[in-house]
Amino acid sequence: MNTGRENSYYETQCAHDQHGQTLVPAVDVYENSKEFVVFADMPGVPHDQLSVEVEGDTLNIEGKITLGHKEGDTCIYSETRATRFSRSFRMSRDLDVSQINAQLKNGVLKLKIPKVEGSRARKVEVVIN
Repeated sequence: MNTGRENSYYETQCAHDQHGQTLVPAVDVYENSKEFVVFADMPGVPHDQLSVEVEGDTLNIEGKITLGHKEGDTCIYSETRATRFSRSFRMSRDLDVSQINAQLKNGVLKLKIPKVEGSRARKVEVVIN
């Protein structure tokens, strides 16, 4: 394709865009007596490109978007790029990470992280003597 521009500019632009960028998704975190609930914005991330992992006391959320190009295609010019979303949280030992529930709906990841039974708030009855 003849674009009428020098190839060196396009080669530089394409090399830069192949690496993409990593964005930190916006999150909301809520707590109730039973669990923490995390909402993370992951717009455009398909289910098969989303990863939620716990390593030690760290929760890692990652997602990847690839816009339109296929492996092996030669880039001529690109203003869009592959984008990664990545966010990490340090987790309390009072959370049951083996029971995390994850749902992706309309570009929003929802994680429910239950508290360990013994760490949940409980009411203590006061006895009058």
